[in-house]
Amino acid sequence: MNFKKVIKILNTRKSFLIASHINPDCDALGCQLALARVLRAKGKKVYLIADSVIPPAYNFLPDVDKIKTNISSFKGSFEAVLILDCPGILRIGKVSDLIKNHLIVTIDHHPGKCHPPVNLCLKDPKSASTAEILYRLFKEMKVKIDKKTALLLYAGIATDTGFYKYPNTTPEVHKISAELIELGVRPWQVASRLYESESLKRLRLLGLSLKTLKLHCRGKAAVMKVLNNMYEQTGAGPEHTDEFVNYPKSIKGVELGILLRHDKQKGIIKASFRSKSVINVNKLAGIFKGGGHYRASGCTIRGSMDTVERMIIKEVKKIIK
Repeated sequence: MNFKKVIKILNTRKSFLIASHINPDCDALGCQLALARVLRAKGKKVYLIADSVIPPAYNFLPDVDKIKTNISSFKGSFEAVLILDCPGILRIGKVSDLIKNHLIVTIDHHPGKCHPPVNLCLKDPKSASTAEILYRLFKEMKVKIDKKTALLLYAGIATDTGFYKYPNTTPEVHKISAELIELGVRPWQVASRLYESESLKRLRLLGLSLKTLKLHCRGKAAVMKVLNNMYEQTGAGPEHTDEFVNYPKSIKGVELGILLRHDKQKGIIKASFRSKSVINVNKLAGIFKGGGHYRASGCTIRGSMDTVERMIIKEVKKIIK
């Protein structure tokens, strides 16, 4: 990767808006916050913004409260836009309304081309996470990575590799993680905050959702749903459904796990796809104008829950024969 053009922009511009994709995961948030810390240390003005509620599981990330989610009230002025963990403006929601006629830089590890009107795209699909790319960028910038920045990068890498159990886990991933641990990150604390700090309402929502599990394609595909009335019963919200898609995928014999959830907006269904090995869910999501990775992707579809489920299963049956 050639970091020189990105570094020049980071060094010469004085103010930045940093955004990521809707429904941000730990890699997206960790990268936003890590890059903001580095730029602020260089005396830059930085705005952090997201068109989604931040999942409560990520509240342990340093400075996460500085990410603004009220798009309509944003009044900041900035010289350049940095979009992280996302190929461009198509997946950043209403944030796209704020960045017209600005210089846009994307830093991403997803496959496929960057979406116009991106001016500069730093992309490496071979990297396990965008945090891995940022780590290399910081090294090129000769940035001293402090403990909090190390934690943000580690959290992004660890979660995007499924805590080192996904096929994207490489020797380089372990080397970078080891260096971040040497800077003060405590892996057990990160794991505990992510997986041993569940809220009761999230677990109750999961319990209701698990009751909807249904197998398709001779047990090779599994669908799980989250309905609006489940949010009402439990007091939980869409932000509490992070990682739910891994439950249908975890069933023995299932190759494709699917989570369908209401978005609290009438007629909007969010679909998440996860595969174990041979199924390219990026292509499946692409049919519905979504995207992501080979084994982890998603999309948004208009329609009722039943209609959307039928549409997706129809396409799945073409893949799983």
